[in-house]
Amino acid sequence: MNILLVDDSKVTTMIIGEIIRKKEGDFKLTVLTDGEKAMDFLYQNGPYQHAEPPELIILDLNLPKKNGFEVLSEIKHDKKLKKIKVVMFTSSEQEFDKYNAMKLGATDFFVKPYDYAQYEKIIDRFITVAEKTAKDS
Repeated sequence: MNILLVDDSKVTTMIIGEIIRKKEGDFKLTVLTDGEKAMDFLYQNGPYQHAEPPELIILDLNLPKKNGFEVLSEIKHDKKLKKIKVVMFTSSEQEFDKYNAMKLGATDFFVKPYDYAQYEKIIDRFITVAEKTAKDS
């Protein structure tokens, strides 16, 4: 399964990378740190011309250059990209942010936890949703 993680937090990317590396199965994690790079990756522009499309995108809201809402909106308004599962994973606890993300088409919305065990549970849930969707397609 190809997973695209778009987050500019080194701590978050390190933790998620470690959790995914420990999982059984064939996972490929690509980490990008801003919204513009994410869209270049998804459209296979520039250095990403040979990028394999992800089955799952883990997307932060607060990103440089293009924020998570902008990225999510662009993905969900594109015929080729809109079927990709996008999970918002952010430090924002604002109900308004959750509402907007879900309205734009996010698969789910999670607030970043403070402990490693919670990260593991959330990542397991992301992967389960993406795997189930892949099997149903």
